[in-house]
Amino acid sequence: MKILVSDILKSTIAAFHNEGLQIFPLLEQFYKQGEKVELSFEGIERCSTQFLNASIGKMYLIYEPDVVDSIIILNPGMLSNLLSKVEEVRFNAVMSKNDMTLVTAQ
Repeated sequence: MKILVSDILKSTIAAFHNEGLQIFPLLEQFYKQGEKVELSFEGIERCSTQFLNASIGKMYLIYEPDVVDSIIILNPGMLSNLLSKVEEVRFNAVMSKNDMTLVTAQ
């Protein structure tokens, strides 16, 4: 299956938190079904980390990162820096989750 971000947002820009929250439940649905999904940024000209935090980052924060990696296939389209942005979002979400675990364990 393929989620085309530009079709969901009806825009060539993926910038805001609330837009990322439109993508999150779609990704979550595939995660819960154990099905792979292509998240395609074809047609997107700009993408912010704010958008990525609310969509992909939230997945990493809530669910097991290795499983999220195996479910979501990223198609960066023409966004040459998207994969590095997603890697940063993933790292921050995982570190944030680890910090929360340390706080609650004390």
